[in-house]
Amino acid sequence: MKAKKTKKQKIWITLFIVLTILFLVAIAVCCAYIGDFLVYRNTEMDGKLLTYAQRMHGVFGFW
Repeated sequence: MKAKKTKKQKIWITLFIVLTILFLVAIAVCCAYIGDFLVYRNTEMDGKLLTYAQRMHGVFGFW
């Protein structure tokens, strides 16, 4: 019984670690896009991550 419980705990801990890492990566990417937007905000130059058109019309062109 105890061996089964520890196996489930290992699975949950591994899942938690993976999700935490993915969350931190998503935060880092968001910060990079925000920084790129702020650096090239009032210029007509393409940024490192966003082009001029993407900054003016949105990343997916929705607006």
